[in-house]
Amino acid sequence: MKNRTTTFILFIAFSAISYAWVPKIAFAASAPLIEGLRVEVLDTNTSQEDLVKAVNFISDMNKTFQFDLAQHPIKIKFCGYGSQACSAWGNAYYPEEQTLVFEIRRKTYFGKIRVVDFEFTQHTLAHEYAHHVFRVHMGQNDVYQRAFHLTQVTEKYRKLTTELQNAIEKKPPGNNNEMRNYLEDQVKMLEENYKHISKNEWAHAHRVTSLFSYYNELFADLMAAVYFSNPKTMCLGIEAGVCSVEETIRRQFDVQISNDGMKWGAHTVFAASRYDIWLTYQKLLNQGRSKSYILEKLARLFIQQAELNANQPENESEIVRWNSQLIEALNKVGR
Repeated sequence: MKNRTTTFILFIAFSAISYAWVPKIAFAASAPLIEGLRVEVLDTNTSQEDLVKAVNFISDMNKTFQFDLAQHPIKIKFCGYGSQACSAWGNAYYPEEQTLVFEIRRKTYFGKIRVVDFEFTQHTLAHEYAHHVFRVHMGQNDVYQRAFHLTQVTEKYRKLTTELQNAIEKKPPGNNNEMRNYLEDQVKMLEENYKHISKNEWAHAHRVTSLFSYYNELFADLMAAVYFSNPKTMCLGIEAGVCSVEETIRRQFDVQISNDGMKWGAHTVFAASRYDIWLTYQKLLNQGRSKSYILEKLARLFIQQAELNANQPENESEIVRWNSQLIEALNKVGR
């Protein structure tokens, strides 16, 4: 394995998906049943009351946005504050598994350190659930689908090569020649099947999935804000109402941010566009459009913008260009 020079290796570092085993706790829930929603409780720190609130919350979001969960099912794994399960998985949406892991009660660090309950964490649940909604939209886009497939291949290759190296080093110890041979065959098969993919194509796939993820984060914040009819929703979800921290300011939709090209992470790439997005939302709302109609329209717009920018050369001022293009497109909505 040390002598392999396949281009897969060059892109292993791009993967940010982590895998971990977590215990599954049986749960006889009295929470309402929703077609397309599978609920799993990962620990004993999750109260029955919180779980019912969370499931009812998802049900109401679906009604508000008319999302067909039966057609696009999801599993939500709930856990409570301090659980090893949430520490292992992270509070996030995993698109490849159509699974959302959510910590109903968690600790907040900005301001006064304390454990907050569903009154605050529901904003984060809205955001994470919105990722699933936007993933359905992205799944209909050929540019994203091809890029996502290649990044999944990269992740699979990383896992296989890691397992193979462990087998070579006899971890765990013992006679594992059969497993070693199997893994070697799997690695060779992947290399053979994708040997026609150039280094530039692997790099472009990573760029495309990263770019779409920025619009995904923007949509998730927007869907949460629209649901609560509050442009400051995400500062409530991030740190329980502490809205003066730089990142939380850049995630609000009622604050005008200069198009400075600053990137504070995937969530704030489009900070300069958020004020205009909220104006567009309010304009359409005043025209009598429903929240579901507006979110559908903006989701399609975001994906169009992502596809447009995916074909543009990478440069240092691209965040400024992305925001300028999005604002210009927003100005044409609802005319």
